[in-house]
Amino acid sequence: MKALLQQVETQLYFKGPEQWTPNPWEAYDFKSSLNARSYCLSHGIPSVQIVLKFEVDKYDIVLPTTYPRTTEDPSGPQISI
Repeated sequence: MKALLQQVETQLYFKGPEQWTPNPWEAYDFKSSLNARSYCLSHGIPSVQIVLKFEVDKYDIVLPTTYPRTTEDPSGPQISI
């Protein structure tokens, strides 16, 4: 299993800073959904979902993310799952 970040609008997978790919097997593997979430939070990556990718597509799990606004920083997105 791979833990990936996928852009919601383009369906591209995170490969590296400023790099996205349509191929999930070329994407960076965060090893866990918590690692992927932490990376999004620390790097301010919006509009992504976490995909737990298995060798057989029918077993893939998509974890949607949300971006609640806070009173402390109303301009910055926060990711929660």
